[in-house]
Amino acid sequence: MKNGRLYGVLLFLGCLVTCVLLYLLMLRPFAVQAYQGSAPDWFQKLIDLAYPRFQVERQRFELEFFLYKADQILIRSLLVLGSFWFLLRSPSSIIVRNTCVHSGKFYLVLTTIFYLGLLYYTWDWYLDLEQVVRMKPFYHGVLLFRILHLPVLPLALFYALHLVYVLAIILVLFRYKAVVFASLTALILLLFQGYSFSFEKVDHGLATLSYAAMLMPVMLYEIEIQSIQNKAQQDQLSSFALFLIQFMIAGVYFLSGVEKLLTSGFNWANATTFRTYIALHDQPLGLKLAKIDILAHLLPWGALLFQLCFILILFQKRWKYMWLVLGIFFHLGTKLMMGIGPYFSSWIFVYVFFIDWDVLFRRGTEFITHRHKHNQKGA
Repeated sequence: MKNGRLYGVLLFLGCLVTCVLLYLLMLRPFAVQAYQGSAPDWFQKLIDLAYPRFQVERQRFELEFFLYKADQILIRSLLVLGSFWFLLRSPSSIIVRNTCVHSGKFYLVLTTIFYLGLLYYTWDWYLDLEQVVRMKPFYHGVLLFRILHLPVLPLALFYALHLVYVLAIILVLFRYKAVVFASLTALILLLFQGYSFSFEKVDHGLATLSYAAMLMPVMLYEIEIQSIQNKAQQDQLSSFALFLIQFMIAGVYFLSGVEKLLTSGFNWANATTFRTYIALHDQPLGLKLAKIDILAHLLPWGALLFQLCFILILFQKRWKYMWLVLGIFFHLGTKLMMGIGPYFSSWIFVYVFFIDWDVLFRRGTEFITHRHKHNQKGA
């Protein structure tokens, strides 16, 4: 066992060293050549595929700007490699340790709330589809869209897909072939977002909602199989996908904080940067708070630390509601100070995956029972 772990560590370190050497000896020099217009054809096509604005932006920025971006790619790749190594070195123990066990009623309520929320946040997407078609000359598909050569669809087909999307959500709510229609819902959700991202503007407003939608079919499948096999034990249904949803939500917060550090360092959290953001968004409350020196220093640091530390919600269960309350204040503060997003952000909505609905059910039952006994005494 110890030898196996030692070999695993050595293999991991060997992969890290190989990636760094490959980058320094080949890819970084190719980046310089691409900026100068003399890179190999295959590398130039790779850049055009992954970074379509490169040809425009190299007319605006110096070489150092693009080398910094190339270094960021290496750092992110190493972080991903390290994460995979950590997760794959003992997958069975991770699954056993983080499998969530709840009642069938818990999963039913959670599914109902989630898909009602998904419908609430996306029912009016059909209003944007006409604009997508009208902007067709500016369409430049995101990575997967370019690989599959997906064109802008006719407006009638967009409307038909949106109708199918809404009907699929309704069928999931009625528990009719929930796994199939939850998968269809996730697929169309990602398709529509891909089209909206294909005009060189990415909106992260539905990021956590989308990750949850992608994993919900897996959770529904787990519950469906267990419900069929163990009809008598509906209070002991387990799901690892539920933990994965929580992990993805917490991970998005964490990576948002890491992204700020990688792109701007700790300068992102200084008072000057904060006041610049506030001035750009020009919101009355934000402008007032930015004038208070101590708040101009504390608020950005508080936001950065919150994003980096939110992932602790996965490991400190008894403090999870504190993190959820802090998250609500974080998003409301962003709305009030910068005018970003709605008051009830979808990032707040996905906190439903962290709530222990079984505990709420038990407390509700205990309260009703207590009231019944109390009233029987004639009080």
